[in-house]
Order: sequence, then C-alpha cells, then structure tokens
Amino acid sequence: MPIEKITYAKGHQKSNSADSAVKDHGRNLENRGAYEAYIRSAPTGTWHTNERDSKEHLTVDFKKEDGEHVTTHHVYRPEGSEGK
Repeated sequence: MPIEKITYAKGHQKSNSADSAVKDHGRNLENRGAYEAYIRSAPTGTWHTNERDSKEHLTVDFKKEDGEHVTTHHVYRPEGSEGK
C-alpha cells in the first residue's frame, strides 16, 4: 500500500517536493505496511542538513494505519528540486 497520508510537524513548511520525495521513498516500505509519513520539524522549517548528514533531507517517521511506528528515515531531496 502506498503512503496515503503525509503530516508535517507544527513548524514545518509544506512543499510539493517534500510530498513527492516522501511518497517515492515510501514505496520502499510498502511491504512493511507503511501508510502514513510524519515529517519532523527542523530548525529551518524545511529541507536541511546537519553535521552527520551533509545531503539535504527531511527526517520522516513512517507509521502503519493504526499508528504503529514502522521506521524513521532521512528522505533526500531529489536532484533538480532545489527551491521547490
């Protein structure tokens, strides 16, 4: 089942590039029952880097339909989507 629901942490800015990247990444987790993606807050409120990961990413919690946690992954910004 593909990702059916995407929610954002309170201070996070919604973006089409984030939705698209999360849905694409979620396809890899269909066999684990991932239904929902929760994009965590970041200091910038959007795509970010940090000292442990210099590639632009979002930190995303993937959950089953009943809310059970599946996994947390960095979802990387697709090339060519900067500023979107």
